[in-house]
Amino acid sequence: MIKVENLTHAQIHSLVNDPKVILLGSGISIWDPTNLPTGKAFGAGIFRALFNYSGRLKDPFGSGELEKLFSRIPFENVMEKCPEPVQLVALLTQIYNLTRYNNIHRLVAESLITGKLSSIITTNYDCCIDKALADLCGCPVGTVMGPVTRIFTETPFTSPPFRRARAREPVYFKIHGSADDTTGQSLVFRLRHESSLPSWKRSLLKSIVQDRTLLVVGYSGLDFEICPEISSLKPSRVFWNVLCESDITPNARRVADENAGEIIVGDMRKFLSGVLGSVNAIVGSPQVDIEAILLRNFSRESLLLWRARLLNSLSYGKAALTVIQELIATTSSPVAKTVEVLEEQARALHYIGAYKSAALTYEKATLVAKKSQLPDETIYDLLLSSCDNWRCYGGFLKASKRLREAETLAAESRLNRADLLAAANLKHVLLLRRNYQVADLFGASRYKNRIRRKAEILFRVSAEALLSSGRWFEVQQLRLWADRFDLPADVTQPPGLYELPPPREGYEHLGFPMAQMMVFRDDVDTGRRLHDQDVAEEAIEKAKLAVKLGLRTEAWKLNYLLLKRFPEHRNTHTLRGFVRNFFDCEYSFLMRCLLLIIRP
Repeated sequence: MIKVENLTHAQIHSLVNDPKVILLGSGISIWDPTNLPTGKAFGAGIFRALFNYSGRLKDPFGSGELEKLFSRIPFENVMEKCPEPVQLVALLTQIYNLTRYNNIHRLVAESLITGKLSSIITTNYDCCIDKALADLCGCPVGTVMGPVTRIFTETPFTSPPFRRARAREPVYFKIHGSADDTTGQSLVFRLRHESSLPSWKRSLLKSIVQDRTLLVVGYSGLDFEICPEISSLKPSRVFWNVLCESDITPNARRVADENAGEIIVGDMRKFLSGVLGSVNAIVGSPQVDIEAILLRNFSRESLLLWRARLLNSLSYGKAALTVIQELIATTSSPVAKTVEVLEEQARALHYIGAYKSAALTYEKATLVAKKSQLPDETIYDLLLSSCDNWRCYGGFLKASKRLREAETLAAESRLNRADLLAAANLKHVLLLRRNYQVADLFGASRYKNRIRRKAEILFRVSAEALLSSGRWFEVQQLRLWADRFDLPADVTQPPGLYELPPPREGYEHLGFPMAQMMVFRDDVDTGRRLHDQDVAEEAIEKAKLAVKLGLRTEAWKLNYLLLKRFPEHRNTHTLRGFVRNFFDCEYSFLMRCLLLIIRP
């Protein structure tokens, strides 16, 4: 790590060698007169719109704690949970279709034209660099501006103008789309959009980055599809600029470590001045009131549903249920919305450990969906969710029955999308786990190995489909369960793609508290974490968080972990925490017995 304040412009210039390509994030658009919000600021505006609407949500965390948890959810997942995606696209294009460029936009545009930069890659939707390039070249914004080819869809990449441009460069690649795309189809803003990169983007990115020095500026690295690809693109070196040490994300560290890179901490203006030439950008203040825009353009019902979905993303089912009660009281909802509300109710019940109630609620939603002739994909997903909750409850026959119903529906309706079939494979894996544990408990090694081989096949055939469809929660679940079957990490690595992050890092990236607790327990139980006082204190803190969230399942399991692994915490308080939460959860008698004799 290097602090830019300790370097002169000459030292910065000598540190960063040519040829250079730059990856730019939303941090470059905060300067006057552009004054656009960063992704974090946009998320903060959404939080205010959702949780200050009709009064602040009553919350046992206390002031600021819910917002802290919310801030850990990836921006793409916040957007994924919006119940009105078409309206959201319209708002994004309205907000970001801006051409008012600042001095940093102008500097990088000028550097691209003069050859100081070989290419520009940006995740930004706005058209500020576009306009700066056009003005410098004396032409309108378009696919070709002077020597520069602008690309945000596949068509220019395969066109003759681009083939000519490849020979001479330079390229301006808007990898997450552009706000002046009238269709809105190029915009990448939801978690499902951030699947593994399509082949044309991967090919273009490699042609831009390979054997060049990559500069990263104004970009958090909190993406799911770009950072994992960078090492395979083989840049000669990476310099990643962040404002302060707390902004260094796990992705930034990994990219720097794997590519002989350096984290450059400090003001981007000094860093860019040393690399590209003097720049004097002025700090602006956001002129877009995200909270007001959302309150003006979304109904109260949509905001409540969005709120419930995000609370469930935080595993905060206890709070989600209070919001859902308001939604259920609304009688004006169309059938599709009724199913969505029931689905969130079932998900919240799952998080508080009410597995049987959750399964029955998913089944109720399934009946409504069938009666109302909603798409087969909706019914398929509801059946798989019902299967999951019957399994957690201990109703293994019912779980298997729902899984067969889903697979029959897929066959009859020709729902042969690879990601849907992979989701069903994952449910098969989850059902196999108990058999695997029982076989291990009784030393039935041949049976255990047979189950393990069957699971391995399911892992290998499912990983690519889940990754290429952006189903990141299921992708990460696949990685976690590979560990639980004692399988190597590469069973979840599709051919030609990158290895998935380890569960601890992956779930931290997703901001998913329940799964983070699961990974922690696995690490302690398997000896990957030492049984020392620091780990015991972490278990206690996680158990407290589980109680606040209403995560009864994790509350009893964490207390049970303390009782088993940490003798100094075998006390009345821990025992009460285990017993109370264990019996508050909905389990069949068989499941209660299994949970006490095998690792939960």
